[in-house]
Amino acid sequence: MKRAKSLGGFIFLLSILLILTGVVGAQDDSKILRIAMTQEPGILIDYFTDLGVSWFHTHLHSTQPWGADKDGNIIPLLVDELPSEENGGVSMTEDGKTVVKFTIADWAVWSDGTPITAADFVLVFDIATDGISNVVIFRFVNGATLESVVQGETDKDVVITFAQAQPDWTTASYYPLPAHILREGYDAGIAEGIGFDDSQSEWLRNPAVSNGAFVFAEWQSGSFIRYVRNPNYWDDVYFDEIVFTLYPDGNVIKELLVSGEVDWTGMSILDALAFKEENPDMNMITGFSGGRMELQFNFTEKRHPALADVRVRRAIAMAIDRQFIIDELYDGQTQIPRSFWDGTPWFYEDTPQIEYDPEGAAALLAEAGWTDDDGDGVLESHGVDGVEDGTPLALTAATYAGGGFVEFQDVLLTVQDFLKDVGIDVAITEYPVNVMHSSLTDNSPFSTAEHDLFLLGWGVGTDTIDQIELWGCASIPTEENPTALNGAGICYPEMDELWNVLGTAMSADERQEAANQIQTLIANEVMMVSMINFIDVTVTSPTLVGGETGRDNSPWYSIADWRRTE
Repeated sequence: MKRAKSLGGFIFLLSILLILTGVVGAQDDSKILRIAMTQEPGILIDYFTDLGVSWFHTHLHSTQPWGADKDGNIIPLLVDELPSEENGGVSMTEDGKTVVKFTIADWAVWSDGTPITAADFVLVFDIATDGISNVVIFRFVNGATLESVVQGETDKDVVITFAQAQPDWTTASYYPLPAHILREGYDAGIAEGIGFDDSQSEWLRNPAVSNGAFVFAEWQSGSFIRYVRNPNYWDDVYFDEIVFTLYPDGNVIKELLVSGEVDWTGMSILDALAFKEENPDMNMITGFSGGRMELQFNFTEKRHPALADVRVRRAIAMAIDRQFIIDELYDGQTQIPRSFWDGTPWFYEDTPQIEYDPEGAAALLAEAGWTDDDGDGVLESHGVDGVEDGTPLALTAATYAGGGFVEFQDVLLTVQDFLKDVGIDVAITEYPVNVMHSSLTDNSPFSTAEHDLFLLGWGVGTDTIDQIELWGCASIPTEENPTALNGAGICYPEMDELWNVLGTAMSADERQEAANQIQTLIANEVMMVSMINFIDVTVTSPTLVGGETGRDNSPWYSIADWRRTE
């Protein structure tokens, strides 16, 4: 039995990675979908990395029980019926814990023909909670804490119990791993104190069995990654293959789009607008899905002592003309984010805003003990804790290297100029994105807090108020949790308590009030400077029908319906 097709397309995620482009070489076969990217993933199972390129590939070859369409509507993917209170799929225990039950459809099988069962979901839970495997917390059930994942009445029934009340049951959706192939080796590794990412490291780059419309086939590092049609997929699929070719030059990509040798790629909004004007027959798909550019301050003990003073952080924000950046670098095509939840239903209209005010910034810096007494244009310290008097105010900053991140580099150079105008010297270093976002174990410059300022891209979800807490005390990278995301080292216990409400309070009003307080706290403490709202842009060839990507963790759910016109 085949699942009825889902209609429509998607607009999604992690803007930072949709603008990563690359090239696919010429192909004669019209049944090969040619996708272009500049960035190569480190692995193809993203439970173990926060690098969004891996996320993009993982959710091509692996499918979750349900996802969301372009409008945020929840749709079934591995189930015939979504869980609900009415059908008994969503309930509460007597001690206030949320339970989600669902039944995997009979037609849902792995690419080798083996039925997908509860054991495949239990395996992922075991890996995520074994205390040894380095699972990135937000890759699994959005960072929520589960008490258990067990089989229900049959091997097709999955029962997930959260450790507390969970108002958003959709969080319980995550992609399974084939236990019939991986369980034995995983258990053997655990018995020897070896986590999944080490004992099954080959699988992370070669997931030979999966459950999506396409299955991994070949990876030539630095060149291409190829997928082939899943022979046991439960729906009709148009394309026979998908080839992701890696190429760093965006101009070459544009040429190949025009010549018909590339079907799908991402571009920055400005590149896409100019390209569309020159090539009006190209398709351009746009949308905002929560991608942000953030200037983050180092809050760890390694930071410059000046950044411990909220007046200095506020002065830095006041010294940067963000509207100028948007007008000059983005042609006015996007906006300054007004809070973490800007662009979502949970934005708090009374969130305090910091306006461009270089004179006010200079006054705050002087109040904090930083003045230019020798007239050289650089501020020096006067009575600043931890800094010898007369020390110049010099900070280090870092962002991404490479052609796919020119806008980050341009923005940081502009920030450098604005801060120089108020007497702050900034030295810039660039790192490849996979280096910047690697783990503490790998000496990531962000995880190890090597710089005072970081200009980074983050994907902020727009589908639920219960967001992963990027800046929680428990999210600071440690030897025990080297893949944690809070390299900035921000730690406000009162914010942690409020964030917990977002994922536990059953009252929508209570959750919103907590979000309001979080937005106010972030603004008042100037935890970061929100720079840019990304506009996601996908450009497709005139012959490709489809091409939209989607929300939540199902960006490719409609890819089976993508096709090429004759």
